[in-house]
Amino acid sequence: MAYSFRIYPEFDLIGFRPSGILSAEDMNDYFQSLRAHPDYRSGLDRLVDNTDLIDVDLDYAQIRNIQRNETFDHPGNTRLVRTAFVTGDAGFGLSRMYQSVAEGRDQQQVAIFDNLDPALRFLRIDPAMFARASAAEP
Repeated sequence: MAYSFRIYPEFDLIGFRPSGILSAEDMNDYFQSLRAHPDYRSGLDRLVDNTDLIDVDLDYAQIRNIQRNETFDHPGNTRLVRTAFVTGDAGFGLSRMYQSVAEGRDQQQVAIFDNLDPALRFLRIDPAMFARASAAEP
């Protein structure tokens, strides 16, 4: 499995894009890489693009642990965190499990979309501005 992520400080956003088969090891590696990034801080919104996923090798308990590992659970975060999933067929189950685990959290809103523009609007980001920022070098 491969993944990429980018922090967009101008949008208070982490963009995460897994591809192939996603496992718990992959997610642990992602969290370590993310937390080591110089622009990382607690409370950033998330845009998860699951459109390149082929399969998910995670069960419900692992999804729950991933959700608990997210930064909004860290002390000091008082900001509402929004997570938007853009997903195809393989990533829909993962997105829905994450959403069901997160529904009881006070400081999180999760939504699932089938394309990018409505996901960006949910995150309160103008799609044209995001396109320009994405085209620029990080």
